[in-house]
Amino acid sequence: MTAEQHPTHDRLSLPAVDRNPDHPDVWAGLRAPTRGYPVTRPELPALASWVESRRGLVTGALNRGELDTVRRGLYLPRLPGGASVDGSPVDPELVAIAAVARRVSTEFAFCERSAARLIGLWVPLWDGAVYIAQGAKPSGNSAADRTLRRRHLQLPEADRRTTNGLVLTSVERTAVDIALSLPVARALPVVDSALLIGASKEVMFDLVTQARGRRGVRAALQTLTLATARIGSPAESVVRAHLTMSGLPAPETLISVTTDAGQIELDLGWRKRRVAIEVHGRGKYRAGADPVHEAERRQATFDAGWRVAEIRTGEAPGSYVPRAHRAYR
Repeated sequence: MTAEQHPTHDRLSLPAVDRNPDHPDVWAGLRAPTRGYPVTRPELPALASWVESRRGLVTGALNRGELDTVRRGLYLPRLPGGASVDGSPVDPELVAIAAVARRVSTEFAFCERSAARLIGLWVPLWDGAVYIAQGAKPSGNSAADRTLRRRHLQLPEADRRTTNGLVLTSVERTAVDIALSLPVARALPVVDSALLIGASKEVMFDLVTQARGRRGVRAALQTLTLATARIGSPAESVVRAHLTMSGLPAPETLISVTTDAGQIELDLGWRKRRVAIEVHGRGKYRAGADPVHEAERRQATFDAGWRVAEIRTGEAPGSYVPRAHRAYR
């Protein structure tokens, strides 16, 4: 059953709120990468809201399992088996963001991790909260909601953008806010992916300078100094951060090496020492990578005089950092 064939979706679902169409689109002037791990703007799910005149329709859909309750008065149309009406898996964070867009009446902008998620940047695992910035000071009841983190500030118009009809912080402001609030290893993938799509590092440094005196400025400067647009995946960003924070020189990224088998690109490494770091994702071979080709590629790298330390996505830093130090020495 498609969205067009889903009666509950057709009769109850509401589009995203267009809060201010005058702000520039957050992706204006930017570009998605054509290779490597994607940076893609997600689509928000359409939610249904309770209206007294449609009480019977909502109640019937709930009883048939065609709606899931998101919050009081807000529902998510579902297909049998739990998928969304377009057949894709339901992303709970995007559902939570769509719900906040519906229920918060004061003027606000999505910020920090929620803005990064709406842009499509490489964010860490979701912490269960939605982040917004608002000029009005939160009331006692709203401030107590731990699933909604409200920042009380007057966001400059220059830092406001739109996506899916919602207001959020610009890519540069979003990346800097995260760099100020998260450790380097968690913030670096966000900043790297922002640079990858064309965000300005100069603007980011200016924003950090304006934040002097705030907590997290030193870590933010470390993150921005290390950040690069030459990167292939968020896992490579995390590994690069841990290696650098452990005392190793910052490795180069996407190193092109001439071998008997032709040009080979290595994830990370130190060219002068001919030491490389290869980061392997768990889904690499499921996605079609040829194990024989990978073995030949590895042998060609060795034959060219390079040492390679291989790291699995999700491997603990305490396991791979000592290997990298040994390879570097």
